[in-house]
Amino acid sequence: MISKKRLVIMLIFVFLTGMPSLSFGFGSMSGRGRPSEKFIERLAKDIGLTDQQKDKLLAGSKKIEAEEREIRSQNKEIYAQIKKELLKDSPDRKVISDYIQRISQNNAQIQIKRMDQIIDMRKDLTPEQKTKLEKLMGEKKAHRIGNRMRKRWDR
Repeated sequence: MISKKRLVIMLIFVFLTGMPSLSFGFGSMSGRGRPSEKFIERLAKDIGLTDQQKDKLLAGSKKIEAEEREIRSQNKEIYAQIKKELLKDSPDRKVISDYIQRISQNNAQIQIKRMDQIIDMRKDLTPEQKTKLEKLMGEKKAHRIGNRMRKRWDR
């Protein structure tokens, strides 16, 4: 028979290891959702970004990275508070729910900042660059769909 303390520890482990993975729902290009410098260089070459456009994209990416780092730090503190609450003899569901809501709001902030960056980048593109970007995105999507289909057929 599993003791109460052991059960709580297992639940905490499952909860804390599962939650961070949910917080980064959008695919990322450098592990945390921001485009890496290598990705930006490749994009600049593929769609013909000017040095000024590329520099603006890199600067925006670094700014968002710093903001995300701060938000993730806040989330880390909240996870610690959740863990502390779960270790109590009678954890308060309302308190835990409020913590989870704060984490969700923080993660929504991250996604909004990423979308704002994409929208701002698209504003600076010439019509020709937009066409190249759309074509490139279509090719990438087709590639991803093709990979999924191959995996299904290989089962």
